[in-house]
Amino acid sequence: MVEPPSAVLETSPADLAEPDDGRVHLICIRPTGPFKAFDDRLTLLAIRLVRFLRVTILRPWECPDQHDWMGFVSGTVPTVLVVRGGEIIAKSVGDLPILDLERLAFGGP
Repeated sequence: MVEPPSAVLETSPADLAEPDDGRVHLICIRPTGPFKAFDDRLTLLAIRLVRFLRVTILRPWECPDQHDWMGFVSGTVPTVLVVRGGEIIAKSVGDLPILDLERLAFGGP
């Protein structure tokens, strides 16, 4: 049975401080705007790869104290960070297709 998106997506800034559970952490800082298709892609990715990928969606105002750690965060398009072991290993700014989100998280061509 597939879990509902609310059970898969973690949305609290407190999640950033949780201990590393071995999964890749995809953090999306998403501004307001027409990004339903992007949210749907993140949900699909989170459901499909729940054993390997943890997805957190935040709004820019939910984590202002983290911006030094995150660096630039766009106010107009999604900013996606890939975190492993508490270190940012990749970052992208833009409304990425699902294949690009997966490549960003796990590497590959």
